[in-house]
Order: sequence, then C-alpha cells, then structure tokens
Amino acid sequence: MVAAREGHDRGAGPGGRRDEERRSAGEGGGPMSLRLADFDASEAVAAADWSVLAEPQVESVVQAVARAFARDYGLTLEYEDAYQEAVITVAERAAYVRQILADAGAGLLHRWLSQRLRDRWLTEAKHRTAHVSYEAARHKAERSGL
Repeated sequence: MVAAREGHDRGAGPGGRRDEERRSAGEGGGPMSLRLADFDASEAVAAADWSVLAEPQVESVVQAVARAFARDYGLTLEYEDAYQEAVITVAERAAYVRQILADAGAGLLHRWLSQRLRDRWLTEAKHRTAHVSYEAARHKAERSGL
C-alpha cells in the first residue's frame, strides 16, 4: 500500500464511510443525476412525434450516430439505412429525447441513441444469420441426395 501524499486523505477504503459518500453522491440529488436507466423503460409507442427532428441538436446527433454505424457495420449497413433507423427511433421516443437533451445534453443523447440502434441492429443481424436462404437449403439437399 502506498502512503497518501501530504494533504491528501486516502479515505476509509472499501465499504467504508468514504465509499458510501461517493455512492450516494452519484446516485441522485445533484443537478446532473440523470441515469440512462431512467429512459430504458419500455413504453408502448402511441404515435411517432416527427417534430423532434426539427431541433438542430437532435438532427446532428442522428447524423453522427448513423455515420458511426455505417463506418462500424459498413459491410451490412449503409448510412441511409442507419439514418432511417435512427430517425425512427428518435421519433418513437420523442419525449425521452427531449428529456435527455434538457437534462444532460447531446452527449448523453448520442450514447442513448447508439445503444438503441445497436440493440435493434444486432438483434436483426442475429435473426438474419439464423435464416437459411433457399439456395443454401437447395444446395445442401442436393449434396445429401434428397
């Protein structure tokens, strides 16, 4: 264990009073106590609110997320498709988007939208890989002599 520098208190250690203070300080109470879990609740989408796309921060975040997905998943996802998915996600959750922007800004919106798109896209990609094409099934049947 390294000794604390002069003037710097090391704290009480694991499970001690200082850890409790740190945990409680990060768990609400402050002006920046927004948690992503607050926005993850699945809620039935009554109707898409396309007006949220008129906000400049929303549009720039949607474009940035779509570019990142087109770059990261370029072999299977084009920019236009990623952009369309991002726009639909934002319109379906417009109330969440506005709350995230008001409480935490564009950075958290970028993270939230990236997570939603990744969940949506990877789920769809997994389903697609489990699907057997007609040609592959026919080729397999021909090789097995059926």
